[in-house]
Amino acid sequence: MVYDPALATDLDPRFSTMSLFNALAHTTAVLWAPQSEEQADRAVRTVGRILQGLEALADDPTSLHARALAAHAAFFAAGFLEEAPLLFHHRVAHALGGTFDAPHAAAHTAALPYTLGYNGAALPRAMERLGPVLGDDPPARLHDGKQLVLVRQYGVERRRVGGVERTRRVLP
Repeated sequence: MVYDPALATDLDPRFSTMSLFNALAHTTAVLWAPQSEEQADRAVRTVGRILQGLEALADDPTSLHARALAAHAAFFAAGFLEEAPLLFHHRVAHALGGTFDAPHAAAHTAALPYTLGYNGAALPRAMERLGPVLGDDPPARLHDGKQLVLVRQYGVERRRVGGVERTRRVLP
């Protein structure tokens, strides 16, 4: 795998953003059953790196610095692929992807805030570890992260209306 930010500057920012949510899914999976405190600490630091990359891409997807932050985060997240089992979140994301013919990273992006909330209720220590980088409500922070990217890059907003999530254009 090549992590070269210059090669990614022309990449559709939606693909980059969704890929970082996929990286988040693999990184947070480590926290459900960490093999050591050191591993859990690395995962939390990697989540922080991924969030920096997401925010930088939302601000300016053509920025070489933003792409470098994203590549750096993806590199660290890739290290967890062999360290964590693919649990509940991955099963949900893959079922969504297969059922709706959704791209792999898009399914992870859609599912992660919800599966994190579901898993987090049963795993308070994992949520506590995420607190320093995701705040008091990690699922809401990830949902807000998706919202941030959608509004800044594409001028759309997702909101709940009568129990149904809707998308609307908010920028000219």
